[in-house]
Amino acid sequence: MPDASATAPLDLPLDVLRRRRSAKWAHADADVLPAWVAEMDFALAPPITAALERAVADGDAGYAYPTDVPAAFVEFAAARLAWAVEARDVLVAPDVMVGVAELLRALTRPGDQVVITTPVYPPFAMRIREVGCTVVEAPLAVDAAGASTIDLDALDAAFAAGARVLLLCHPHNPTGIVLDRATLLAIAEVAERHGAVVVSDEIHAPLVLPPAVHVPFVTLDHPAAHRAVSLTSASKAWNVPGLKSAVVVAGPDLRAQCHKLPDDVLRWGSGHL
Repeated sequence: MPDASATAPLDLPLDVLRRRRSAKWAHADADVLPAWVAEMDFALAPPITAALERAVADGDAGYAYPTDVPAAFVEFAAARLAWAVEARDVLVAPDVMVGVAELLRALTRPGDQVVITTPVYPPFAMRIREVGCTVVEAPLAVDAAGASTIDLDALDAAFAAGARVLLLCHPHNPTGIVLDRATLLAIAEVAERHGAVVVSDEIHAPLVLPPAVHVPFVTLDHPAAHRAVSLTSASKAWNVPGLKSAVVVAGPDLRAQCHKLPDDVLRWGSGHL
């Protein structure tokens, strides 16, 4: 992943932004200043621009086979997330939600219930329904300080009623809460009690600022983490969703199953520029 220390000019003139063909600008009429999707109006970081320019100069726009992504993620995970990952355990996907969808296809059967902690990123429910599963809401609670938090009782009730997967948004979108280790362990305990799988969307992990610390779910010292999957991407932090690259890292109990996910959808659907 790109070096977060790299800097770039933050201001882009409006005429440059209007030349963009990305969803944010292409979807809007010419007299509208769009602010409806998580896409930054900043210049790319210079290392990203340099890599793209080099690829274009080399004519490197053939069928993608991004073999260098796992090693790059291993380096990033160690440096930024204190996460020791083996490159052989890193799967590449076009984006986090494609990875989520393929995981749900592999881990569930049609009609199975999948829990989400609402309010949450709307495509969660869309993808759950797309793969033939049923959405179950475990709404966030509000603690004594007025902050949003996971409602463990609601989560427990959802699993007790038959749900078998938690699609966790961690850090949480849209509330911005960063779940600490104690909260994640409490979630793991509830999941373990019911034999549930946790699929953790950690796409915002690179944006976590001190003193908060991001803890990848699969790194927890808990049996439920062995039966969990963490997914992340550079797309949010560096504004590169159009480059189509995310990573999927499974706990040890699910690694063999995850390596059977369709290569034509994941690796072959990803980008390399």
